[in-house]
Amino acid sequence: MKIQIKPGVSCGRPCIEGTGVATIFVAQRFMAGESVFNLALDYRLSKPLIEEALRYELRRRKMRIAEIPTTSWELSQLGVKVLHRT
Repeated sequence: MKIQIKPGVSCGRPCIEGTGVATIFVAQRFMAGESVFNLALDYRLSKPLIEEALRYELRRRKMRIAEIPTTSWELSQLGVKVLHRT
């Protein structure tokens, strides 16, 4: 899994694993007209990681409010790794 939600990292927003880069910020910049190539350069990440963040946000936006996942299991079905504080 390349997307994770971890308390204390990016305020608990879904992020690209190991980076702290929130998927929503990648998607917002892409929708504003930046290319995948430029985003990858700016964040110093591979194009496949940027594309995975965009796919995650696209799947999230396709869901209706009633279908927003709330449990760790539901999030795992979207390919999100949820890490809990210990």
